[in-house]
Amino acid sequence: MGSTAMRSTTMGSTARRALGTAIVPLALALGSFVISGPAAASMSVACHVTYTVLGRFPGGFYSSIAITNTGTAPINGWTLAFDFGGDQKISVAWGATAAQTGSAVTMTANSYDSSIAPGATLNEVGMEGTWTVSDASPTEFTLNGGACTS
Repeated sequence: MGSTAMRSTTMGSTARRALGTAIVPLALALGSFVISGPAAASMSVACHVTYTVLGRFPGGFYSSIAITNTGTAPINGWTLAFDFGGDQKISVAWGATAAQTGSAVTMTANSYDSSIAPGATLNEVGMEGTWTVSDASPTEFTLNGGACTS
């Protein structure tokens, strides 16, 4: 009876080793897929952004941003990033949640406006802000990490 228990334990160790040998490369392969997947997906976003200054007044501005999905897949959840060309500071934003550090701005979709269908344009994004020296418009935009035309 003792030898049967020993044989079973030995076979279990061998089976575990074989299973481990098969699983480790699979886990590594899946891990590298998962790591590279989101990066590859973000770079495949096809978009066009139009930044329009709707009005200027001494020391202030208000503008709109239109985001067009020029790709064939829907964009579900988005973050738009750009740098102001001047010294603008956002006072209030609509259609997205805005964050600003220096000239760098990120605008993240609100839950009710987070999807953009292929060929559709989201026009409900904008802001009001102030400036002191320059109100130069941004010229380069990224959406979910991928460059957009403008």
